[in-house]
Amino acid sequence: MKTESVKSGAQTQTLTTVECWVSDNGAGIPEDRLTVIFDKLETDPEKEGE
Repeated sequence: MKTESVKSGAQTQTLTTVECWVSDNGAGIPEDRLTVIFDKLETDPEKEGE
C-alpha cells in the first residue's frame, strides 16, 4: 500500500520575495482543469458544501 504524502516549504529570496512550494505523490490535477486551477474562487467540482 502506497503512503500518500504532501510536502511544502518556503524560502526568502530577497527582502521582498518569498518562494513557496508544495509537492505530493497524489493522482495529480486532471488535464482539463490545468488552465483554470489558479483562477480566483476556483474549486473542486466534486466537493460539496465547502
